[in-house]
Amino acid sequence: MGASKPKYKKFNTQHEAEAFIKENATPETCEALGLKSSQARASHPYTGAAFEPAEPVAKEVKPRAPRNVFESEPINEPPSGTLKIYTDGSSLANGQAGSRAGLGVYFGRDDERNHSERLPGEPQTNQRAELMAMLRALEIAPLTQDVQILTDSQYSIKCATVWAVTWERKDWKTSSGGGVKNQDIIRDLLAKMKERTKAGATTTFQWVKGHANDPGNNEADRLANIGSRMPAVV
Repeated sequence: MGASKPKYKKFNTQHEAEAFIKENATPETCEALGLKSSQARASHPYTGAAFEPAEPVAKEVKPRAPRNVFESEPINEPPSGTLKIYTDGSSLANGQAGSRAGLGVYFGRDDERNHSERLPGEPQTNQRAELMAMLRALEIAPLTQDVQILTDSQYSIKCATVWAVTWERKDWKTSSGGGVKNQDIIRDLLAKMKERTKAGATTTFQWVKGHANDPGNNEADRLANIGSRMPAVV
């Protein structure tokens, strides 16, 4: 029996095509194309139950109809007493030689815990800065306090709530057998989340639309840009 003929899908604009890819492609494909996957939902709790995501991985990867990935989604308010932390990453000349990346962590106005930092090590990419910002937020936050991290990086949310679980089971290998990119930071992030779960704290993640006049996101972005202009960390 011969191979089935390929099927083609027509899009009216490049934006529609990119939105379709972001909705349905694997994280590796999105990363190869320089796109952020948009399969993250509005809120993603980390349950800590056997360190599984709140929703089964099989359910998360089912194809869904394309939607406008730039539409606002309602923010799910966490329970009273939860510490809300905005995080962001920035990379000047991202993906090019000589890029400079920084991260920002925003707890609130005039909060002494607000943090700017140049991304340590290489490569100096936006995705690594986004992940490191989330890790720093959990390192700064009290170990036993419930935390909600708000970020405009759906890639980072998926890493923390879905993909890391699968990658850990597969010894941090992709479906093609290669090593998972940014796994050094993702491993540390997963370990910190497990530590918080053992301490009785919950960790949830909320996607927010970037550059949409969200005060917390704007401040995290400002701090990340400050970090990207700091001296390199050897």
